[in-house]
Amino acid sequence: MGDPGVGKSFLLIYLTAHITTGQSWPDIGMPIIKGSVIILTAEDGLADTIRIRADAAGADVKKIKILEGVRNEKGNRQYFNLTEDIPALEQAINNTKDIRLICIDPLTAYLGKINSHKSSEVRGVLAPLAGLAEKYKVAIVAITHLNKNTALQAIYRTMGSLSFVAAARAAWAVTTDENDMSKKRRLLIPLKTNLSIDPTSLAFRIIDNRVVFEEFPIDIDVEEALSKEKHEETSALNDAVSWLQEALEDGPMPAAVIHHMRNENHISDATLRRAKEKLGVKSYKEGMAEKGKWIWKL
Repeated sequence: MGDPGVGKSFLLIYLTAHITTGQSWPDIGMPIIKGSVIILTAEDGLADTIRIRADAAGADVKKIKILEGVRNEKGNRQYFNLTEDIPALEQAINNTKDIRLICIDPLTAYLGKINSHKSSEVRGVLAPLAGLAEKYKVAIVAITHLNKNTALQAIYRTMGSLSFVAAARAAWAVTTDENDMSKKRRLLIPLKTNLSIDPTSLAFRIIDNRVVFEEFPIDIDVEEALSKEKHEETSALNDAVSWLQEALEDGPMPAAVIHHMRNENHISDATLRRAKEKLGVKSYKEGMAEKGKWIWKL
């Protein structure tokens, strides 16, 4: 899940490319069993987007099946609907013997008329879908979006009912790295998983229409990554750390002078104290009794 434009659909094509060719995952250096992929997409054009991205990612396009819709009783094609067309999806699975993955982008586009905020209705759609996954030993990866309430705990940021996350075996958040000056670095962060213990987060960029992961996993908290307020706090702290280190590089300084300087640089007292702790700055008193001065040094 993630906001629009952060690279969720690119990641689905990345998964598709690796499964159709048997390439290893970025954090596991061994080949995987290759197979075919079924894609349901309401977001992107087939020729001008999906095919271009699949080619850029090195996918075996012969193993990609696009499910655009179903035929009604009159033979006319209609939009795919998970509340009614699970049998058609099962038929597509049976027609694709080596199926390994089904991608749904976005999930909410295929829910028909159900209320996506009502848990019972959401679970009524997801349960048959989960049944297909178990019956045919196939992975189903679905995209959903974040709501705009950045004050909520990360697990409650899914658009619609919490059941979207609760019913999934694993959920991942995709977001931009607010500490990256270029704003092009993306983060893939575990939100919930029943399949592994303490999975790592990964960072990637989108280069020439394809996902390129960084070499090593990263350590980041999902709450911090998705909270705008925490991004701002982190940025302010990093700035304060750099400022304080530069101020003390030439030697110890009186605490009173530092506090005067931090006022001029619009650094709050609380942020300065956190920066002092993070840098391991030592403080001691020079002089006796009331005339003594507190000194800070690296």
